This record gives sequence, structure tokens and C-alpha cells, in this order.
Amino acid sequence: MAVSTSANDWKLTVNSGGKLVPNGQILSQDGKFSIVIFKSQIRVYSLSTRQCIRSIKIDKNFINISDLILSTKNTSILYIFYNNNKVLVLNWKDKTIDPILNEFEIDSSNGSILKFIRFQNSQETELLFITNNTSNTSTSNNNNNSINNNINNKQVKDIVYFNIDTKQTQSILSIKNCSNFSVSINKNHLIFLTNKNDLEFVELNDLSIINKTRNNNNNNNNNSNIIQRTKQIKFIFKTPIVSMAISNEPDPIVAL
Repeated sequence: MAVSTSANDWKLTVNSGGKLVPNGQILSQDGKFSIVIFKSQIRVYSLSTRQCIRSIKIDKNFINISDLILSTKNTSILYIFYNNNKVLVLNWKDKTIDPILNEFEIDSSNGSILKFIRFQNSQETELLFITNNTSNTSTSNNNNNSINNNINNKQVKDIVYFNIDTKQTQSILSIKNCSNFSVSINKNHLIFLTNKNDLEFVELNDLSIINKTRNNNNNNNNNSNIIQRTKQIKFIFKTPIVSMAISNEPDPIVAL
């Protein structure tokens, strides 16, 4: 059970210097605090006062971070994903003797972690994320779905499932020739951009549908229903695209 903590429970400290790490910043769920990762510590800033209200020093080197995510069941918990597929779970908010709650490593055979998508269950033991799969550039995998099958291209992105308890790792979908991607705020829509400026749309099933199907089939390891549909979209303009976003609607809008 999460412990309620306010900014008044923390001690105001003066911090200066330090090197910010790429992908090392996230807002608290209530929007009041900014959690910032430096090379050797984590700092929490109040957005109302712009002052550092907490500093967490851990014997960890916070480099090569690929993504940060807050727990959906306890917003005091922060997941730190590294591009070497290690994951650090810690408590950024509550006063504890040791803020580190868990550490685990994900099999790298499906590539290195680029972006966390969502948890697949309420216990947060099943994860879905996007990887950069360089191992999928020379051979094709007939067991996985594949979009835009050009096996000589090095820009391969995989949607990967991982179970913390069983260590099961499974590539759900591979998108080849991928130069950029974006995930909707509700985590149900993904859009991938190919090097030919074509778009690959992926819609994930709602978690309630996935859990219902699993219960009906009495199979908790069946991940075949994670993806609801995929669609290829031809984009006639060849102007370089540097950023993209996709909306939450059932028929989503893509901004390029």
C-alpha cells in the first residue's frame, strides 16, 4: 500500500552542477514534481518552487538509460530501463532505508530496449516494450509476424513481451526499415515510419479483452491476442519527417 507523502515531509537542499543523462526525466503522476536522473544520483524538483526537494544517492551509474516509467499501481515506484536490457525498480518518493526494490535483466535476443509501452497485467509482472533488434537483420523469423520484410535492413524494431516471474521473452511483431516511431498516450496505438516515408500502424487490444481471452482459454501464456490489427499506410510525400505523434481515438490521427 502506498504511503502518502507531501513535499513538506522532505528536506529542502541546495544542489548545483551534475550532468543530466539522456532520457532521464519524468513528471510525477500529479504533475507536481519532476524526477531527474543525473549520472550518479536522482533528484526530485518541485515544479511550483523550482527547487530540489529530494536527492537520492545510489551506488549505480545512471548512464545509457532508454526509458523511465512510473508504476500504475503505486506512483512512488519508478522503473528505469537501460539499453543493455537491465531494469532497476526503486522508490523515488517515500523515505526508506534502501530505495531499490528490484533489479532484473531482460533477454537481449530480441534486441535492446528503446521504449516501454505498457504493463500487460495489474500485477506489473508482464511488460510490453519496443526494441532495436539488430539480430533480426540477417535472418527472418518465421515464428513472428513481420511487416515490410527486408532482411538486409538494419533498422528493425520489435514489439516484445516479457514476463518477470517466468522470464518468458517473446517478439510479438517485427517492423523492418523503421526510422522512427511513436506511441499514443493511452498506449493502445503505435505508429512506425519506414525509411521510404511509409507508415505502419499497429493497434493493441485493450487489456480487458486480453485478460478475458486468457481466462476463457485457461492459458496465461498466450500472447497471440495482444495485437488487434496492423495497417500499412502509403505516404506520397518524401519530405524528411523528424517527429511524429498518434492520438487515442479508435480511428487515430497521426501528426507528422
